Formats: sequence, structure tokens, C-alpha cells
Amino acid sequence: MAEVKFCGLTQEADAEMAAELGASHAGVIFAGGPREISPERATAVLEAAGRGVLRVGVFGADARTRVPTVIRSTPLDVIQLHADPCAADIVDARQYFAGTVWAALRVAGTNIPETSAALFGEADAGLVYVTDVIAAGDAVTGIAFEESAEAVNTYPIAALADAGDPQVAAAFVAFVTGAEGAAVLDSAGFGRTLSWS
Repeated sequence: MAEVKFCGLTQEADAEMAAELGASHAGVIFAGGPREISPERATAVLEAAGRGVLRVGVFGADARTRVPTVIRSTPLDVIQLHADPCAADIVDARQYFAGTVWAALRVAGTNIPETSAALFGEADAGLVYVTDVIAAGDAVTGIAFEESAEAVNTYPIAALADAGDPQVAAAFVAFVTGAEGAAVLDSAGFGRTLSWS
């Protein structure tokens, strides 16, 4: 069964809705930015998701000092490391956090970071999109697993009602959803295309 995380939650009502929609994980941000909330606020938001939803805290470069402080008041099941973590960061995180540690790896196009090999060596697995595996060519080895068929992203396409050139917009949608566009998307690892009218 696919697992879904609703992240960047700031309101109890949003956490409740995430749980009602079947989210497996609820995430709050401690890594800076407009969605960062205090540990006290995070506790209230995550409690609203209920006991059946795993609690994720997203941390930046200051995770080593921040996580021990946060978990004193905010129980977490998972910490998610951003700010381009390396293998040493995962090893370090396991010294101060007993739960699951996720490391977010940013991939720009086909440029897989040089540190990824060591990162994957420390992790049990690295999950990326099929499209990333195809784009990377011989740089990575993709391993298919049955459950991945249930974790499919949908990218709707539609011409905007107030498009500057409605005919061009409609033509583009027709191209993407037609046979030629489908062939291009299929070669990159994308599935069947759908359009919204």
C-alpha cells in the first residue's frame, strides 16, 4: 500500500483532514521558511492528526542541535534531513534520535550529487522517480518493486480559461495528450496522459 505524507502543516484542521484522507505521515517544518512553526505549535498540529499517523519533523543544517531540543516537547517518529545531508549526517542523527531518519536528496536533471553513493551506502534504500532513473542512464541502477505501482503522481494538464492565446493553449494540450506527446513522455518514464476540460 502506498504511503502518503502531508507536509508543511501549520493548522490542526489541516492535520485532521490529512488523517481523514488517509495520510500515513504528517509533517511539520523546523528548517526555516514561511511554514516553520514552533515545537509547541507542532505538537498541537501533530496531535490533531491522531495516533494512526506517523509524525515527521523536517530539519535543516542545524539538525544536530535542533532535533534534541525539539523532541523534548514534540514526539516525532521520523526526522527528515534537508540542506543536502551526507552519510555522516545520517550516522550522527542516529546518535541523538531513535526513530527513523530520512535524508532528502536533491537531484537536478541528470546530475546526481557525488555524495549520493555514500548516502545510499548508509541508508537502506534511496527512492526516486522512475523518470530520474531513466534520465540518469548508467549512473544508477533502478530496482522495481511491486508496491511502486501504487505510488503514482498525477500531473493534470488543461488550457487556462483566460489563456493569452486559447488556440495555442488548446493545441499544446492536444499535443501532450496525443500519440506524439504520449510517446515522448513514455520514453522518459511517464505514464498515460490525461487532460482536464
